[in-house]
Parts: sequence; C-alpha cells; structure tokens
Amino acid sequence: MAREFFFARFGKQFLHKKISNKLFFCLSALVFLIFLLVGTTKIAYQLSEFGFISKNFYYKTQGLIYVVSNYINDLTYKPLPTIHPTYPQEKKTQKLASDRFFIYAGGFELRQTPERDILKPKLSNGRYTILLDQSMLGMTAELPVGTIIFLSLPQDMVIIPDSMTGVIEPAQGKFNAPNGVTNILQVVKSGNAEIIVKEKLNNKLYISNKLGISFYYAPFIPIPGSVENGEYNFVREIGNKIYLYSSYDPDKFNKPFKGTDQEFLNDKSIGYKYLEVFYKNPQESLSDAIKEKIFNNNLPNQCYIKTNTIDTEVREDMSYERAEILEYETPTTMKYTYQQNRDYILSCTSYAGNYIGESYFMINPQHPDRFLYISLGQDNVASGYKGYTWDGTIKIF
Repeated sequence: MAREFFFARFGKQFLHKKISNKLFFCLSALVFLIFLLVGTTKIAYQLSEFGFISKNFYYKTQGLIYVVSNYINDLTYKPLPTIHPTYPQEKKTQKLASDRFFIYAGGFELRQTPERDILKPKLSNGRYTILLDQSMLGMTAELPVGTIIFLSLPQDMVIIPDSMTGVIEPAQGKFNAPNGVTNILQVVKSGNAEIIVKEKLNNKLYISNKLGISFYYAPFIPIPGSVENGEYNFVREIGNKIYLYSSYDPDKFNKPFKGTDQEFLNDKSIGYKYLEVFYKNPQESLSDAIKEKIFNNNLPNQCYIKTNTIDTEVREDMSYERAEILEYETPTTMKYTYQQNRDYILSCTSYAGNYIGESYFMINPQHPDRFLYISLGQDNVASGYKGYTWDGTIKIF
C-alpha cells in the first residue's frame, strides 16, 4: 500500500518534470530558431549588398523566413519585408471627367483638382462666360456647351491648339471682350479638353518651290539645363525628302551640317523628322496611291490602310486628308521581344504608322497630284507659329 502510494505520488512528479523538460527544450529550440532566422535575414541582406549572393536568392530566403514568421504569428520582432522588392508606381495621366477643362502651363503634370478649385462660369443674358488669366493655370473648369472663354495671357504666351481637341474652338471677333483679353474661345461640343499655353517661340518659314512644300519650324527651342539651354533646328532638302534636324554632337549642335548629303545621312549624331513627296495620278485616291507606291499593288495580308485619321492631328488647314499603314494584330512587348516586334512591323513595311514612333501619309485635295509621307519618330518639334507643331503647318502648293 505504501509502495503504491509512493509510486503514485513521486511517479506523477517525475512525469511532470520530464514533460516540463521537453517543453522547455522545445521552447528553447523555438527561440533559437527565431534568432537564427532573424540573423540569417540580416546576414543574407549584407551578403547580397556586397554581391556575394544574388538578389534573387536573397528574396527567396526572405520569402521562406516570411512564411515561417507568418506561421508563428505571436512573435514580437519587426515583420519582414514582402518577398518581391517594391518599385515606385508609374505616374499615370488622369483622364478628366466629361465637360471638364484643365488649364495648365506646359510642363505641369495633370492632377486631380479639389472641388474647391473648380471654376464655375457666370450666367449673364442667357449665356455662360468665364474669364481665365495666368493666375488660374492648373485649375479645372466645368463648362457647359456654348460657354465663352475669355483668356488673358501675357504677350509671350501662346495656346497649343491641338490640346483643345475640337471641343473648344477660337471665337476671336465673334463676341465683345472685356479689357485685357488676348484670346476668345468657345465650348462647341461636349468632351474632354485642355487649354495648354506655352512660351512663344521664334519661327522660320521653309519653302521648297521644287517640291511645292512649305512649313514653319522653330529654329531654337529653350530647354533649361541642356547644352546651350536649348535645341537648334535646321532644314536640309535631299531629293524628294526634306529633313528637319538637330545635332547631338557638342561641336555641331548649334550650326547646320556642312558635309555632303551622304555624310549627312550616315551621321549617327543627327536626329531628324522628315517628309517624303510621292507623285501620283490625280484621279487616284490616297489609299490606292499608297497601295501602289509603297506595296506595288500587293498589300501584305497582315496590313491595312486606315484613312480619315485627321482627327488625331490638329492642323492649321483641316481640309488635308490623312492615312496610316497599320497591322491587323498590334504587336506588343508582352507577346514579342523588341526584335520580334520590329520584324513583325517590317514584314508589313517600314512606312507603317507605328514603326519607330509615329508616321502618317497626307494629301491636299486641292493638289491631288502628290501626297506626303511624314515621319515624326518618338516626339515632335514646335513650329513657333500659332502653337502648332511643324507638321501641323505643312502646306502643299
């Protein structure tokens, strides 16, 4: 009886002690594992910084540790970063709501304007009017169709016409304006539009009597912080092409190219836009002429000619017709590599509208014996004339 009591009493104590030892050992191992994981993270980070291990391996290590630390959710140390590195989000231009107009100076990024900053037009004699001046640049105005916009700008500023997208149109001379008004505009239809004003530029008029072409261009465009604080532009005519160019060579950038035509075409330091003149039967449509001159009347299956694309380009003379060569399948870098993308477009033609930037064809219905191919590349050049780009001032005569 005493023996059974002894074992019943001290056996339980021994068993409890054994269980406690195991529990202590497990907890100690767990604490050690935690310190090991935390230490491994810091060591892995340092090794990746010094290039001893790859960043990819470091992020995978981080991911494993993050999973373990998530499982042990009662730990008190600072949570580890996510598996993948974070990068700044791309800035995206915000689309404006219908019938909103954003007035801003060139160079400012579009931003959402608080409700208190929205300008409201005044109703007088049954007509909405609004007076805008330079102090209001960057503000939004909700304007009903028919609203007259009185714009007061310094003499060295000019409106960029293609910003108004046909929603707002000039109305100079149609209405009596208050003192100090430099521009009168009117909202003619619903839609999204911007009024962009920029500093006026000097301009030059280039005329080619040989090709029957003229256009304005800005010989100098200020670019603060660049070489000589700007870009010098020049014109060179070679055969049936006219090049509007600038040089990236620090020894040549502010003077016209002096070499031969072939040296000009071979010089990699020269960046240019150009137009090319094609002659055609006056009775032939622009689409048929493109098919004949570019494809020898054998249009590849993956290509088509899109006409009436003038709405994407605001010109001084909007009667000119415009067309582009496009592919039925739009190549993207998600599906193709850069080289595959390029090869796919070239399998159509190098005159494709999306080959190395933007390009298009154009014709003046008053002179149907010619049409133009205009290559702009990734950007464009100001004309210095009424706010148009240089190609927006091209005339065929």
